Amino acid sequence: MSFISQARTMDRFIELRGKSSEAYRSSLKCQFISIEKFCLERYEKSLSEILEDLKVVKDIQTIAEDLIQDYINWNEEKGNGAKSVRSYSSTFANFLKWRRLGFDIFELKKNVVMKKDIENEAYPLTLKEIKSLLDFCKEKDKTKYLIMLSGGLRIREVLGIRKRDIETD
Repeated sequence: MSFISQARTMDRFIELRGKSSEAYRSSLKCQFISIEKFCLERYEKSLSEILEDLKVVKDIQTIAEDLIQDYINWNEEKGNGAKSVRSYSSTFANFLKWRRLGFDIFELKKNVVMKKDIENEAYPLTLKEIKSLLDFCKEKDKTKYLIMLSGGLRIREVLGIRKRDIETD
């Protein structure tokens, strides 16, 4: 399969996903570029060549799991975030399934291992941190931050304040 026909296949896959937003389409194209880079770096073959090789394999489930796991490991080595790796590998698995390779996608998702998201623990700002934020922010933002601090409000609540909400007496 030539590069042009591979690009058409990817475009067809993107069309059939049912999403029409330009951002979503752009994201899928970036994911396919990543998949193609992975195939060239790890296997020294293009994605289309790997797909042709997979058509003649008997134990496709194990091979598909190994391929997706290699892709996950490759993305984690590159330093991609856990959510990106999950999204990219899911797109890769769905693309392989869309190409009619006979494997169980639910079994595949059970058997691949991904890193968990690192959650940052929220903590209250210290007075020193608040002062440094106020020293370096724009003048028009200082009012917002001071209202948030004094009233314990979230940014959405501050931005929703109207003149009639303020008591001046």
